[in-house]
Amino acid sequence: MTSVGSYHESSKPSAQKSSPLHDDNTTHTTNSNLEQDSYPSDCESGICGPASKGAPLSALEVDSFENHKWEEICEAIEQNLVSSLSASGLEVRVESVRKNRFSDVMGRAKVESFSLYSSAVRVKCGGSANVKCAWFGASKNEIDMVISHGFGLHTTGRTRGQGVWLCFG
Repeated sequence: MTSVGSYHESSKPSAQKSSPLHDDNTTHTTNSNLEQDSYPSDCESGICGPASKGAPLSALEVDSFENHKWEEICEAIEQNLVSSLSASGLEVRVESVRKNRFSDVMGRAKVESFSLYSSAVRVKCGGSANVKCAWFGASKNEIDMVISHGFGLHTTGRTRGQGVWLCFG
């Protein structure tokens, strides 16, 4: 059986940071409207504290808020994926949706790099970086390899490996 779209969750965010993915003070926007075509990407999602200057959120409140938002995002991902593929005549069942928190140094560096590049493209193109979600159906192990190494990692000795190979132009 294959899983569609897979992400890892390995650490909880801190209520003191504007984003669980970054250690610096840069700010990133979030897209909380799940009705639109795009969803928050890993580099743009995060938890912000209350708008008032009151007491910071407790760890329990942060966990509750994070779980509620993650459930909404997962539900929207599943609904859109199933409805899109069902319209093509495919019978689809989502096995899991997992999130990569990029908890290691290299993962955070990749997210920072992507975020910086997206910001530059957004400025260059007058407000839209044209970053969209994509679906990739594969086994759990294949998804784990993509998350760890990207789509370009060749696992076979052949000139052209099996599966989907994507690169930036």
